[in-house]
Amino acid sequence: MDDLLLPINARVEVTVAVEVRIPAQFVATGWGTPTVCARHGEPAVEQKRVTFISRNPGWSYLLLLAALLVFVIVTAAIRKSVVAPAWPFCARCKQERKQGVIMGLGILAAGVVAFALTGVLPDSSGGLAAFIGFLLLLTGLIVALRGGSWVMRANGHVIDGGQAVQFDKAHESFAAQAFAAQQAASQYAAPTQPPFA
Repeated sequence: MDDLLLPINARVEVTVAVEVRIPAQFVATGWGTPTVCARHGEPAVEQKRVTFISRNPGWSYLLLLAALLVFVIVTAAIRKSVVAPAWPFCARCKQERKQGVIMGLGILAAGVVAFALTGVLPDSSGGLAAFIGFLLLLTGLIVALRGGSWVMRANGHVIDGGQAVQFDKAHESFAAQAFAAQQAASQYAAPTQPPFA
């Protein structure tokens, strides 16, 4: 019996994730904003208003030992933010966001069903069903909020006391456009007079 060999066409896509820093004024004004998304490097099909925020410093989590309210107040007071009026997102970003919301809503629905079962289950199993329902509701809420967040899709955070927005794992196409815009800005702002007069 002869072996039948079928050709397999495999497409391997290798992307390089790089760290990119964009000045906050570029992000806030939209000047030099890349026309591709930061995550996939694909052309934007939609632009959304996004607020980038700074990460909480490590020491701030020690405040959770004191009280949640103290943690919230202190982190809100030290947080820096930069608003991008029209940040680019590609078709894949939109699809992934939709899938994240649907997944979160599915988990929420499972939590509601678990709570509904507490009425028909014996008392010994009702408590477990209520606990599982609570966990599913909490998990579904987190998944839906994170999956549906445009900020999470953009994957950037404010650094340097509000002076720049950093993207830790940006697509190389996004990085190239951001670098080109910063190069153009530095040439435009270069002094026209020689340094020594």
